[in-house]
Amino acid sequence: MRMTYDPGVDALLVKFDSTTRVARDRAISPYVSLEFDARDRLLGIEILEASAFYPAAELRALESPVEWLTLAEAGREAGLSPETLKKQLQAGRLEGQKRGRDWLVAGHALWNYLEERDARGRPPASARGRRIRAARRRKPVVPRPSTKRG
Repeated sequence: MRMTYDPGVDALLVKFDSTTRVARDRAISPYVSLEFDARDRLLGIEILEASAFYPAAELRALESPVEWLTLAEAGREAGLSPETLKKQLQAGRLEGQKRGRDWLVAGHALWNYLEERDARGRPPASARGRRIRAARRRKPVVPRPSTKRG
């Protein structure tokens, strides 16, 4: 079991199984929702506006749900080089934190950056990037006007 608290949205999450994908959510009140897998097994409980129900000091003591990635991990995930990501961090286009000598990128910030970045740049070297690049190279087929006169 893992308990996390996100102060940005004031949400407490109690995860019973973090390895299985959530298939559906079911709200049981305006503040509480349950997460289930494909076989209807309970995976977690999410409590919104948690600070209204639990002491703030106890909530702050819980770990954050943010998944931090090193530049090497983020680069593998995004199909970009760590140097490119470092330049984007330094330019303020990608959110991250510097801890000691190393930069860390939040997983959600990386995916937000990838969604919002300019499409004119070189696509990532992942399989998805290759498919996108191939689709861009194909020219649309334009029907030729008919030469028959009738």
